[in-house]
Amino acid sequence: MADFYTGLSNTANALLKDKGQSITVRREIESYDPVTAETVTTSSNEQLLNGAVFSKSETEYDHSLNEEKILGNTKTLLLSTVGSTFEPEINDKIIYGNKEWLTFGVSKLSPAGTNVIFKLGIMLLGDVVTTGITNGYLQPDGISFYINSVGDFYLSPTI
Repeated sequence: MADFYTGLSNTANALLKDKGQSITVRREIESYDPVTAETVTTSSNEQLLNGAVFSKSETEYDHSLNEEKILGNTKTLLLSTVGSTFEPEINDKIIYGNKEWLTFGVSKLSPAGTNVIFKLGIMLLGDVVTTGITNGYLQPDGISFYINSVGDFYLSPTI
């Protein structure tokens, strides 16, 4: 029976690859530093999966999650399980179309213990800028983090 569900998983992957797009799933491992009173990212894992994004409505995802309870722009994402190194979880970041999204809900179709497809609820965090910043990065809230030649850093709002 597992071979049947593996075949379904491969079919779903082929359809999502043909009709969808490549989606990056990023899991950031954070820890709290009591000395500086800040939460810092200690490591990050990424995987590239085939997926399709749909406009979210209450009936598509979960009746217990109303649009009013989730602030911002939300969508539903179907992801292939083929090639996945980890299962998506709540608070994983999704990157597609130069935008960063936060996962707020995850469900999976997994008959007989074989993952066939992941279904995620995602909400928009902000734009991902990959050009123009060579000595730092742009955070989704529009604040640039720069490192100068001495190794000092500073934050600067983008205009």
